[in-house]
Amino acid sequence: MKKWIHSVIAVLLASICLLPSAAFAADNTDTVPEGGYIAADPTEDDVIFTQEDLLILDAAEDYGATATGARTSGLITSATLKFAMNSNTMTISGLTKCVSGVKKCGFTKVVVMRRLNASYTWSPYKTYKDLYKDGTTYSLSKKLVVNPGWYYYVEGVHYAKKNALSTQKITSETGVKKV
Repeated sequence: MKKWIHSVIAVLLASICLLPSAAFAADNTDTVPEGGYIAADPTEDDVIFTQEDLLILDAAEDYGATATGARTSGLITSATLKFAMNSNTMTISGLTKCVSGVKKCGFTKVVVMRRLNASYTWSPYKTYKDLYKDGTTYSLSKKLVVNPGWYYYVEGVHYAKKNALSTQKITSETGVKKV
């Protein structure tokens, strides 16, 4: 009888070892459009930069971004974010460059922050989320109207995803400028 119980336990343990120990999500390709991921919906702030816009942005070198974040996965090769002011118009430019083979390249969010002259608290003025592209480069170009007398800066999170286990985020933050 004792030998029989040991045999049953051995068979149970062997069968448990053969069962998969992880559950995997089903591949639901019906929700993903042909060609890859859905980019963020276009807004009224999306623009194609003119030569004048590019000259304004070139003059805004002092307000370029500083990027921080773990670079160990190496999916993002370049991350830039900057803005320029012209009267009451803010022009935002950003670029995320990724290695080949990534599924998503872009920004998880870009936030325009502002505060009044006498205030010490920053508050979000405009937020853009899920700005991705299926490819190795995502170029951000936004133009929006801002209020005089306020200080502004832009912060963004660059994002790259190769597969479920290989992702990278880098945070960028520009300098502060008053309108």
